[in-house]
Amino acid sequence: MNFQHFIEWLFGSKDLIISREEAISIARNECKKRNWAWQLPVKVQLRFGVWVIQSNWGRRGMNARIVIDQKTGEVIKAIYLPR
Repeated sequence: MNFQHFIEWLFGSKDLIISREEAISIARNECKKRNWAWQLPVKVQLRFGVWVIQSNWGRRGMNARIVIDQKTGEVIKAIYLPR
């Protein structure tokens, strides 16, 4: 079973509702709204119907972690670690 077939099986849909790029944009806007720093590199993962975006990946401090519902684009959780 390849990744696309797995997604279809898991969500019952052939299309991802919120794309990877859209999820990154939503996360960046959430950080801007909260006056949090947004730094590269960014790690993006799709886990069980939610996008998990982590900014400043692999570095210490100024890390934002935004969890977004894949179907609606709603921000489920937002965490910021300043240091």
